[in-house]
Amino acid sequence: MPESNGNAARRNQVLDAALKVFAAYGYQRASVNDIAEKAGLRKPSLYHYMQSKEDLLEAIVTRSHKRLTDQLKELPAVDSAMLMLRQIVYTHVLFNLQYGDEVSVFQADFRMLSPERQVPIRKMLNEYDRSLQVLVEEAQRRNEVPADVDAKLSVLWIMGGANHVVRWYRPKLGSKPEDIAHQFADLSVAALRGCVSDVPVGSRAR
Repeated sequence: MPESNGNAARRNQVLDAALKVFAAYGYQRASVNDIAEKAGLRKPSLYHYMQSKEDLLEAIVTRSHKRLTDQLKELPAVDSAMLMLRQIVYTHVLFNLQYGDEVSVFQADFRMLSPERQVPIRKMLNEYDRSLQVLVEEAQRRNEVPADVDAKLSVLWIMGGANHVVRWYRPKLGSKPEDIAHQFADLSVAALRGCVSDVPVGSRAR
């Protein structure tokens, strides 16, 4: 039976409260009491929405990945594999900067989930990385990327940097998230292109 709008909204409020507590204290140090207090609920009422602290972490991780993939589905189609990759990298970096707490909790605490709960999430992450690798390989076939570039290693490098931005970004740096995302996407394209000049580095696909 689907959730009512009210229940779904309240559940998201509980997830947001848990996210703030996990971001502040870390998953292991956070308590259900802390989460209930942040959500404005008594502890017994919290169990109406989730049965355990691990349920909350799993829901936060899953929601974060869905938010990103929903944004990626809205990207316009382009003819160039490299320009599509650029759009994805831009969107990914901007998402990480806009949802910094959520991404930080994902990265720091994902492995706190039981092995069984990690399986479907790891599957989603692997499928995402594989889709990026396919784009790099397609770009190689179109001579947009040199043939000797290791597509898998390239994706690991790009995503490693894209996910690391939440560790160093602070608003006081003065750069807008959109500008950082554009520069990161341009640098990623430039690094992959090597000496191939078919794709203009400074192009704005978004």
